[in-house]
Amino acid sequence: MDASEDARRLLERKALRISIVGALVMAVVGIGFALATRSDAIMLDGVFSAIGFLMALLTLRVALLAIQPDDDRFHFGYSHFVPLLNVVK
Repeated sequence: MDASEDARRLLERKALRISIVGALVMAVVGIGFALATRSDAIMLDGVFSAIGFLMALLTLRVALLAIQPDDDRFHFGYSHFVPLLNVVK
């Protein structure tokens, strides 16, 4: 693994963390406003943002897992979780 690949992975993790924080903020604000205004439409948007937050957490976990080497349980590594996550999304 060279320095440019390390830099790319750090940048990817940083972008995912920013996405996670943004999704969490939008979910909290959306649900808060929905409760304050008793609006089902705003609540739906807040819940959708909360689901986005959970998916961003899962994406970060899969990104960290995909770079792990193979082991006795997964003989071909963990990279097969990436397309599986994309199907779930």
